[in-house]
Parts: sequence; structure tokens; C-alpha cells
Amino acid sequence: MLKKAFLLLTFVCSSCLLSGAEPERSVVQITTFSQQPACDGPWRFDSVRRSGGSGFVVRGKKIMTNAHVVSWARQILIRRYQDPRPYVARVLFVGHDCDLALLEVENEEFFEGLEPLELGPMPKVRSTVVTYGYPAGGEQISYTRGVVSRIEMQTYAHIGNRAFLAVQTDAAINPGNSGGALVNMSGEVIGINTAIATTNARYQGYGFAVPVNLLKTVAADIIKYGEVRRGYIGVQIALVDQTMANALGMKEAKGVLVQELVAEGAAGAAGLKEGDVILSVDGKEVNKQGELQSYIATRHPGDEVTLKVFREGKTFDKKVVLRPRKEDQTLARNVEGKGTGRDPVVEPARTVAFDGLGFGVRALTAAEKQELRIDKGVLVTDLKPYSEAFKQGIGNNDVILEADRKDVNTPAELKSIITSRKAGDAVLLLIKREGNAGTAFVAVQIPK
Repeated sequence: MLKKAFLLLTFVCSSCLLSGAEPERSVVQITTFSQQPACDGPWRFDSVRRSGGSGFVVRGKKIMTNAHVVSWARQILIRRYQDPRPYVARVLFVGHDCDLALLEVENEEFFEGLEPLELGPMPKVRSTVVTYGYPAGGEQISYTRGVVSRIEMQTYAHIGNRAFLAVQTDAAINPGNSGGALVNMSGEVIGINTAIATTNARYQGYGFAVPVNLLKTVAADIIKYGEVRRGYIGVQIALVDQTMANALGMKEAKGVLVQELVAEGAAGAAGLKEGDVILSVDGKEVNKQGELQSYIATRHPGDEVTLKVFREGKTFDKKVVLRPRKEDQTLARNVEGKGTGRDPVVEPARTVAFDGLGFGVRALTAAEKQELRIDKGVLVTDLKPYSEAFKQGIGNNDVILEADRKDVNTPAELKSIITSRKAGDAVLLLIKREGNAGTAFVAVQIPK
């Protein structure tokens, strides 16, 4: 299987009604001269590098483009449609997490006769779209047509550790298109071309665009506040499959499971608990991980959202006031809770096997508990490949802290809980991952 490499592209975004000015007239060519610190000596700089991208005019006489187009730029030159004259621009705002940047041009002559492009609604899958931009290999604007093939969460390639909603399209996108507009048939911008999936640094079938809902939020924040203010709910979530739904007592698999709460986060402050299932936010169903994050990303700190929550057989509404994101937040850990105050008197090497589920467990020593900062749990051993436990993501050296929401202190306690269930039932386990990597709820089905 070919390994996908995500290549950043310089892109142009344009959108105005086709009945009025043509979108391409508000799409601009961007040339940058950038210089990055040397990776082996940040006090030194690499040689100056010239690169190109695209952008488009938005309201307020500003130009929207990708953050990766202008990163480390020493000089930025902008050219209008079919106009060879270069204009000097500077960065007004850059958001590396969402790969968006806003530029301004001091020379007022640049904007004469240019109409800002209008931002449209979110596109629908299978809808026809056109890309505008200045890909490498020529000086004239380029147009390509395709369809929206998918809309889902993607890790943005520019920063590499944040995921937002992304629009996938088969309209050809190539280096130099980054910052370019993805436009619907009404001439409205519905995304900004930002990356491609490739193995050879060129177009191989599909690319990605930052969706318009994120673009609207960022642009509005910059104009109003001079910065992006993004709300943060503070949960780590997972999808709910049918096995998990059975273990939770749900009739059908829906919603997203709260695996962990972020310390001092909005969800924890509002009273959400690990193991809750979020069914909807402000009346919008959330059955995929991306649906919750993409909605919250359009809201601001201080905004109130209403979650519909399932907990232990009951469904209720919970109001949550969003908080600002803290990059150095740590995940909440139940490491100082009141336990039994004693260690189980069990030979540490002794194990209890659950052959039908494909794993065994043994008691933890006092030293192991101290190292893991826990006061309960049993250690997973002898995991069988392709067993039920293996398929559900349990690993050797994970620690089972709870079973069916009951504390587990000894292998005997876990055995008592599991053997009390009949064949076909699902058991909900709270797992602490090996290496203090966090906790997760896992559901395993008792074999028939």
C-alpha cells in the first residue's frame, strides 16, 4: 500500500457571485522570500528561498491565504490578476493551527476595482466545485473542476498535531495552489486549498481544503478582536460501536464517548463525567468524532452550548460554558482519590486467565502502584493475538481499573464481575494505558 505524504500547497480563495465580478479577478498571486533557522543550529539561518502561492481579497481590504504560504517570510509580494506590477504586503495575522493567514497591502491602489469574494455555505458531498490559484509552472491563473468527495476531520499538515474539519475534492490541486479558493457554482468560496495526498509531490487524485465555516470564524475574530478566540470543551472522545453501546446499556450505537476530561476544562466544570455519552450539541447530533470538534471550533470562550448526555440509562441536557484552550493542559487523572487504603494480599506473579476473552491479569505490587500513581487495578498479561480483547484495543501491561463501573483491586474481583455476566453480554472496562499514556473505556463481549 502506498504511503501517503501530505504536501502543503500555496492556495487562493475566491468567492463572489458569478453574476457579478468574476472570481478570478479577486484571486491574487503571492511570492515570498523566506529564510528559516537551520535545524542543526537555530542561531544560524538557511539561505533565502523563493516560493509561490495564492490568496484572495476579503472584506476590509485584506487578503486571505494559508499560514504555511507566508511562514518565515522576509518579504511578501502580491500581484493582481493579469497585472505584472508587484505590491508589498505584510502579515496582519497568522494562525498556524488552522493554517490561515490574513495579509494587508499599504498601497491603496492595489484594491482599486477589486471586489471582495463572498463566503458561502458549507458544501455538500458530490457538489461541483472549482479551484482557483497560481500553481507552479506558469504565471497565469489556473482553474480546475471536480466534486466534493468527502468532509471529515483531518490533521492539518502545516502544524501536524491539530485536527479540524477538512473538505476533500478531486479537483486538481498542485504546489502553488495553497491559499487558493475552492468555489461553488454560485461563485461563493466554500474552502481554501491547503494540501494534497501524494507520493511524488504532485497531484495524485485528491486534495484537501480548509472549510468555509472555519474560515468565517477566523476572519470574523480577526476583524473584531485582532486575534482568533476559539472555544474549547475539554474532552477526549471516542466513537460508540455496538459492543460499547451494549456495555453502556444503550439500545443503539450513537453519540461519542467521553474517554477523559481535560484538567480545569469546560466539560468537567459543568459536571460531565468520564464514561458519559454526548448525543448532540445545540440540537445537532454528533455520531462522529469530528462533528463535535468542528462545531465547538466555531464558538468562542464564554459561549454556552447545550449537550444532550446519556449516563447510566438516563438522558439529560447539560449546559457547558466554553473556555479558552490552554496548550499545556494535562489530562485529568484519578490518582489521589480515596481507595481501600490497603494493597491486596495476592502473590504478584499469580494470574487469572480469561480464555474466552483472550487475556489474563495479575495483581499489582505496591511499587508498581506507586510508579503508576494509582491505588487500584490489575495488570493485563498474556494477551492473545486476534482475541476479543485484542480486537477491542486492550494491550499487554495495560491496567484494568474498573469493570462495569466498579473498582477492581484484585484479579478475583475482576473474575467475579466478568463471570456474573452471561454469554453475549458486554462488559465495560476502564483501562489505564501502558506507560501512563492516559485512560480509556473499552467494551468487550462475552463469547457465546
